[in-house]
Order: sequence, then structure tokens, then C-alpha cells
Amino acid sequence: MTRSCNYCDESVRESEYADHLRRAHGEELSPIDRRRVGEPADDPAERNYVLYAGAGVLLALFLVGYVVLFVGFGADGPSAVVQPDADNPVHEHGTIVVEHDGETVDFDDPRYTFRDECFHFHAADNAEVWHTHCEDVTVEYALSSLGMVVTEESLVVDGVEYHDDDPNTTVSVTVNGEPVDPQEYVLNGVGPVEDAMNGDGDEVRVVAETTD
Repeated sequence: MTRSCNYCDESVRESEYADHLRRAHGEELSPIDRRRVGEPADDPAERNYVLYAGAGVLLALFLVGYVVLFVGFGADGPSAVVQPDADNPVHEHGTIVVEHDGETVDFDDPRYTFRDECFHFHAADNAEVWHTHCEDVTVEYALSSLGMVVTEESLVVDGVEYHDDDPNTTVSVTVNGEPVDPQEYVLNGVGPVEDAMNGDGDEVRVVAETTD
């Protein structure tokens, strides 16, 4: 027994009809015929819409991630008492160490590299080497750009707050071994990264410790 194909009017045996549809008309089958040949009954236009929608979602997520990572703090930049002067560019380097309860923050982690135009780290450098590209970058601003909060008496890092007022807790902020007010102290660095790695430029240490 034969039947006429709905797409090309060719006479095809009933037993071979599904195979003919699959081979000759796979891209133009109606939802009913797709079910006949054992394929999902969606149409190509709908599949394309889903693909485009998925691509749009991925693009939106990428843009959101870009804004959070590179712009993330808004037009005013990270919160700090003293804001850097982006109109006066510099290119200086030094080192910084942030420790809390014996754990040293790894500034080689991608979440700390290139977050802010005025203060950041480069993944290719030693993890402790900071880069400033604007004048008047304070210690407070530097750590604020990394998602941390620091004052003379306190440090907030990774969602944990340390404060000198708490029993058995100490917080120290020093530059080149001397205590400083991080909200006022402006970083002073050197040009070559190698010189910073060898100890030139400001060496910042922020340490928070708790004891039992």
C-alpha cells in the first residue's frame, strides 16, 4: 500500500513513509509529522527563539559580571574618606599583606585583580605587589576597592569583623613598620615592580588577631 507525500507528492510505501519524511523533509516537518518520525514536535522557529533567548541571558550575565568586577562600585568608586584623584595619573608600586587569624589574603586570587582603575593587583606579579594609577590612594581606599573595610581600630574581611574593642582582639595597620591612620595615609610607591618586590615603596601590613 502506498500513499502520497504531503511535501513532494511522491508515492511512498506506507511502511517506508516515516523514513522518507525523515530523510527528505527533516527540516520542514510539521509537529504532527515530527511525532510520526519520533522527533520532538517543536518547530525550528521556536528552537531558534530559545537559542537566541539563551544567548541573550548569557550576554546579560556577562555584562552584569563585567559591571560588578570592573565598575562595581558605581560612579563614586569605593567608599573612603579620601577619594583618589583620577585626573592625575601615576604608576607606582609597593607591597601589602592582610592577615586575619593567621590567614594571609591571597591577592593573586582573580577576585582581587583589576577591580579598580586606581588601585589593583596584576595576576602576573607577586601577589603582594600593589599598583596605583591615581594620586591620593589611601590605605582605606585600597582595601575598600577589594571589598574590605579598615580603620585604625577595625577590619572587615571575608564578612568577618575584627575590632579592638572586642575582648582578645587586636587590629594593627602599619606602613613600613609604623602605625598609620588608613583613612588618611596616602600610599607612596616606586616605579619598577622589581624594586617593590625587593622592598622599596610602601610596605603595608594589616593584621587582625583574636585569642582565646
